[in-house]
Amino acid sequence: MLQSGDLQALKRATHASFDWKTSLSPFTGITPLQQVVMNCSADRGLNTQWVSIAQWLLDHGACPLQLAGKTASTLSIWKDADKDSSLLKQEAGSRSAMTFCLELRLKMQKARDHNWKQEMVFLSDLVNLFSENRANDQGCHIPVDPRVVDLWDAMLTDKSDHDAVLETADGECTAHVAVLSRASHVLKASFTSEMREGKSRRVSIPDCSSAGMGIFLELIYTGGLAGDVRARDALQALEQAHCWQVDHVVTMLETAVKGLLSDETFEEIACTAQRMELQELRQACIRFAETSDAIQKKRDNRVLLPAVMKLLGRPPGEAAAPANRKKRKML
Repeated sequence: MLQSGDLQALKRATHASFDWKTSLSPFTGITPLQQVVMNCSADRGLNTQWVSIAQWLLDHGACPLQLAGKTASTLSIWKDADKDSSLLKQEAGSRSAMTFCLELRLKMQKARDHNWKQEMVFLSDLVNLFSENRANDQGCHIPVDPRVVDLWDAMLTDKSDHDAVLETADGECTAHVAVLSRASHVLKASFTSEMREGKSRRVSIPDCSSAGMGIFLELIYTGGLAGDVRARDALQALEQAHCWQVDHVVTMLETAVKGLLSDETFEEIACTAQRMELQELRQACIRFAETSDAIQKKRDNRVLLPAVMKLLGRPPGEAAAPANRKKRKML
């Protein structure tokens, strides 16, 4: 699926625990991110699609510095009009996606007899993406035995010894006071106070749905999500994690929400990212807007929310310049 460039199918078929950081292609020996580089083309639409795939891979643990196998495939690329004189070859073996990308771009720069401009733009976009990922990589992804996750999932599912009740807008969710208190010092203060929460061990969250709270609890207990989630529910969980200062859940949800960006969900996600000052999510929204004709049209017509307009560099009070304005020299 990765080789075919079908991101939606890839999302549906890939298990949350799949190890993108160390896995190599069983057929070619290349890394997941090298597969993206392998698909450089002069088609702007395809290049945009592959940049989105690279972003998704990075968000799910792929590493731009992971080395390919020693016998990994070699990329051969040429111009259709003149294959013999334009042929470029770039080895992937024992190289990272970053090195593979930089070496290929350098060869294109030196090939002055042929125009590789669009391909070089794509490779530069990937280099920037890889560099940004390394700069922001403050955590690490550690493989965990599925049985450990199953144990904690059972702890969440078996409500017989739950002693905390979270009252959401449409129902109650339960959990362990000990787990919630260790995850959030805000909740710990509530459960140990002399107020209602401390005595009854019930916390009211009227602005969050039970689905949103379920996502929050699943990440607290297992560090992953077993099924698909709606953007609105994920955003409610993100708001609650931010409110209760559970930073690692905020980070996980920020990654998850980036994968839920679409023309339909963009405005709600972008507004939340801007309000909560989530830098990575804001950058993801900006990149998405740059590739979406529908969002660009809304931006130009000034029908997006003020916070979203500000995020996209068009303050609400700023008037759009008429397309047919005459250029004149001011005296």
